[in-house]
Amino acid sequence: MLSYNIVKDGETVNNKVLGNRYQLMEKIGEGGMANVYTARCQILNRIVAVKILKDEFSTDEEFVNKFKNEAQAAASLNHPNIINVYDVGQDNGISYIVMEYVDGINLKELIKKEGALEEQRAINIVKQIALALSEAHSKKIIHRDIKPHNIMITKDNMVKVGDFGIAKAVNSSTITSVGAVMGSVHYFSPEQARGGYMDERSDIYSLGIVLYELLTGKLPFSGETPVNVALKHIHSKVELGEEDFANVSQDAQNLILKMTQRNVDRRYKNVEQLVADISSLEQKKPINNFIEREEDFETKRILFGHQELDFSDDYEEDYDDEEIDMKPNKKSKIADRKPKRKHSKTTSIFAIIAALVASLVFLATVFIFSGGELLPSNVFGIFSSNKIDTPSLLGKTLEEAEEEATKLGLKVEMISEEPNSKYAEGTISKQEPTEGVKVNEGETIKVVISKALAETVSVPSVEGMKLTEALELLESKNLQEAVEYEFTDQEEDIILSQSPAAGESVEERSIIKLKVSRGPEEILEMVPSLVGKSLEDAKANIGNFKVGELSYNEDKSKKDGVVLSQIPKADTEAKKGSEINLVINRLEKEEQPQTIKTSMAIMLPEKETVALQIKDLSTGAVVYNQTIRPADLNGILIVDIIGKNGETKDYEIYIDGQYYTTQQVAF
Repeated sequence: MLSYNIVKDGETVNNKVLGNRYQLMEKIGEGGMANVYTARCQILNRIVAVKILKDEFSTDEEFVNKFKNEAQAAASLNHPNIINVYDVGQDNGISYIVMEYVDGINLKELIKKEGALEEQRAINIVKQIALALSEAHSKKIIHRDIKPHNIMITKDNMVKVGDFGIAKAVNSSTITSVGAVMGSVHYFSPEQARGGYMDERSDIYSLGIVLYELLTGKLPFSGETPVNVALKHIHSKVELGEEDFANVSQDAQNLILKMTQRNVDRRYKNVEQLVADISSLEQKKPINNFIEREEDFETKRILFGHQELDFSDDYEEDYDDEEIDMKPNKKSKIADRKPKRKHSKTTSIFAIIAALVASLVFLATVFIFSGGELLPSNVFGIFSSNKIDTPSLLGKTLEEAEEEATKLGLKVEMISEEPNSKYAEGTISKQEPTEGVKVNEGETIKVVISKALAETVSVPSVEGMKLTEALELLESKNLQEAVEYEFTDQEEDIILSQSPAAGESVEERSIIKLKVSRGPEEILEMVPSLVGKSLEDAKANIGNFKVGELSYNEDKSKKDGVVLSQIPKADTEAKKGSEINLVINRLEKEEQPQTIKTSMAIMLPEKETVALQIKDLSTGAVVYNQTIRPADLNGILIVDIIGKNGETKDYEIYIDGQYYTTQQVAF
């Protein structure tokens, strides 16, 4: 058996056994949050996979909750195309999930190994994934992270979908909160990249990207940063190049196009529709063709804190498994803008002096590290005298602006679209740098394109609704949402308040802040020690907890029926009313030989009466002791003898107190 060391709090733990049950063997994978090991279950004697939360996240409540959510979501699913979850627990600060071990490789590894797959094979893989998603969606669970890395392929080509690390049940929260986008950027749906409402169709989009990659060996979008890639999902259609799709049928191409529509209403409404079309494709039957229409998709700026991002797509890299987490404020879903302070003249003067000093220090540093030689002037473009005055591009179309900037040796980049009443739709309404600012040759002017003013809508009343109902209603009104939770006596997922209030007029796509009940606050209690107690005593001493799953093991050094171990462990905190899983000692009892009865015949002497005694030599016990008349028995006494099946015993016979004979009886 291979062993693997876990480093926990700076200490290496050799040959770790988790939960007094799972013997770790070999590290087989690593993700953003956790490492995966093979392990042997010592109770059931089977190989399992154990996912262990990374040490740097073990003290982070948010990550620990995500980790627990993975197990809770996946444990409710039962499907041949979904990796089974067996157990979840903590052991001395190590959080872990025990899963079905899948002997195979993940889909990303398969693509790297084989490149583009043959169409029928790719379609079959996607169909199996879709069937797994159908099971999850029927339980109101959105996966939210469909990508090749989370999909295993067994040696017999069975697909197994796993990693529900960021999955959430619909009745809990179906949105990615504004400012917090999670998932793998190359497979984002546009609504996921925007931090908007997500449903089953978001998984369908991601699956469409997977199908694209299976058929081409490539991804449709790439960029310099994860944010650049996310923006392309928002702004750009998935294009099917003739060269990449030369050997792919038109129906398969139509499948991808319908799965990856930016407008969710133009995608498959559910996975069942998708599976139906895939089945038709497998049978060489034409699927329902559709015409992809150009979408007037709203462009959005993504803010980190209060700073607008620089969206540059000049370079392309492959971020295989990037996760981004954009959070303006951990406590608030929407960052509050504070007014800028007016600085005094004295403050401004000091700021100028500080800037000059910093510039001199910078130049001196560069001079030192250049070996004391003067560097070419273009190294420090900010000090170059060869400057260009930024032209005014306001009111021009993007094409006109690019033409004018090119003549001056400058570039133009559109970063967003915004409603503007001053400038015609499709023309530039803002630019940075502004007109007249001196810049270096080759620099980029970032521009905002004007679009038609948004329509206004009346905010519907959602207070008192379930969150899922409220989100559907807001979506139907073309409004967005930001959700904030708090513990209350109200039922979980009930809308407590909203802002703006019902009846107010707001622009389409405006954000409605929702305060949602998280239900009563969880009360934590210390877990009692039940090890060594009988099951009855354990139930009597369990306090405010409940007996959960019972499993059995044998320890001959302990009494039969006592508790050998428990999860959670004693003296740790757990939710009041939660379950404690117990392992009970069960000693295997040796099978006892069957007791049977046989007869023994004794020839009696010719006497009027005899005192007859029969003694079992193996035990010394007297099995017969009576005075009898031989004549009444025709000289033969038949005695019933009891013994164990298969044994042989000797019996001594005494008459009138004197040894008479010995007889052997076989049972």
